[in-house]
Amino acid sequence: MNYLSYDAHVALNMNCTSEKDLQRLEEMWSENAKAYRNVFETLVNRLPTPVFDRFSSWGFHDYKLVKVEVHHTSLLHTEIAFTLSGSDEWILRFKDTSFFQFRHHNYHNERPVFNRKHDDWLFEEFLSVDDATLSFEVVFSSGGSMLIHFPDGAVSIAKVK
Repeated sequence: MNYLSYDAHVALNMNCTSEKDLQRLEEMWSENAKAYRNVFETLVNRLPTPVFDRFSSWGFHDYKLVKVEVHHTSLLHTEIAFTLSGSDEWILRFKDTSFFQFRHHNYHNERPVFNRKHDDWLFEEFLSVDDATLSFEVVFSSGGSMLIHFPDGAVSIAKVK
């Protein structure tokens, strides 16, 4: 994540963070969120309208990650799909991915601030990799994160129920 970090999120939600540090973190978070919003707005012509509109507002914050699927037809055509459940169910699908990384910040942490088994969607970033490729990274309350690279426009959302 370039603008929003899991560590900052954890620090903001710890009861032991001093008032002075909390204020500094909140200001930093706000500045970084504003900087990210400005970058995200430049992607308006590189993301499909339904995806851009969804992530211009609340995105999938607090939705549960139900399933991650990888569909492989060839190494040039690998699709990654997230099934998410909240007030309704959605599928977020990335086609022709060129990069995928999964990392869990709390995997070996027996006493994390948040439950390391709850995969509630916290925040995400869409960023430009180059003139034809975008990246998408999402962070979950468990400490897990996923990073995907995909061609411009090769992402979709669909409401399941």
